[in-house]
Amino acid sequence: MISNREIMFYDLPKEELEKKIRISFNDITCFYNRDMAIEIVNEILNMHSEEIAQWLWEDSSDSRRRIRLDSSHQYPIGYGISQRTKQKYTDLTKSYIILEKSGISEEGFYIIFTAPLIEYNE
Repeated sequence: MISNREIMFYDLPKEELEKKIRISFNDITCFYNRDMAIEIVNEILNMHSEEIAQWLWEDSSDSRRRIRLDSSHQYPIGYGISQRTKQKYTDLTKSYIILEKSGISEEGFYIIFTAPLIEYNE
């Protein structure tokens, strides 16, 4: 399900993370490597399969065209830098995926983006 057009960051060096955070309005996170990213995508899709099926069956004119799904994992999946605090995180255990409905995709949706998630305790 991962296309030639990468929908995630993985294995970014420290310098690249710091460069991206300077021009970003969001946290910059990435998976440890591409295999980990693919594993997490599959895990999220399996974990949320019922929710995805329900979303796909909703009338597109009345429903959201995109859906964001958050997940927790039992092991570290990536690292990143907080835009807010500039703090570095090395062992992120949460992630999210954004899906968009598609009438031409076999699955009924495309993956728009996925990334590890920095969780703030506010």
